[in-house]
Amino acid sequence: MTANEVKYENLAVPPAMEAIFEVTIKDTHADDVSKLLINNNDFKKRFPIQEDMYTFESIFDASGVEAPSSSSKKFGYTYKATDNKELTQFRNNGFSYNKLGDYPGGDEFIENALYAWKYYEASGIKIKPSRLGLRYINVISVSGYSGNLQEYFNVFLHHTDKIGKIEKYQYRYAIDFTDCGCSGIVNFQPAGAPEASEAKFILDIDVIKQNPIISSHDEFKEHFTTMRNCKNKIFFNTLTEKLLGKYR
Repeated sequence: MTANEVKYENLAVPPAMEAIFEVTIKDTHADDVSKLLINNNDFKKRFPIQEDMYTFESIFDASGVEAPSSSSKKFGYTYKATDNKELTQFRNNGFSYNKLGDYPGGDEFIENALYAWKYYEASGIKIKPSRLGLRYINVISVSGYSGNLQEYFNVFLHHTDKIGKIEKYQYRYAIDFTDCGCSGIVNFQPAGAPEASEAKFILDIDVIKQNPIISSHDEFKEHFTTMRNCKNKIFFNTLTEKLLGKYR
């Protein structure tokens, strides 16, 4: 662990509108989706709401002679908590765990994801992980916003008034973390027009790891920790010291 990572972990966790951990798997098109139907009482108590997931396909005849045809196919299930703030998806092409609203912290988040993952893992579906994804959609509140992005963010769009007042903007960039085999994709935009000298911004951070090896829960946690460190590096280096004060 580097000195920077220690610094990031000692900072308070920013509020996240949504946090998602996802495992994409391959070569599972022939697996029986019914394997992903979980009837365990403990699991159903935690995720009592079950919804089917379908893919839809439509075929159109370019000549217009034949009528369009469509078909649907079940490819998994969504399981939700009663408050809809926690959900997990069991699909024949992967698994995801979502936490909506207040973020509980990395340790609790990954333990909750692992709780759901153990049922997916035990379903009997063929698991060959091809990709891990960790996503945080953060809502950043700036009180007393001056209108100057450079005071609050180290990455920003520079514009000129010569083309008129810009009402909406956003940026997107990609970054590689070659030392740990991860990559990041960042999206940033205002959450709405500033009101009463307060502004909110959406900082959407995705961290991706290709072809991971997951043979145990310890490896699952290790990947998550590595990806979370990448996410933290992006987050805390995007905000200036003026804005970081609220997270210390």
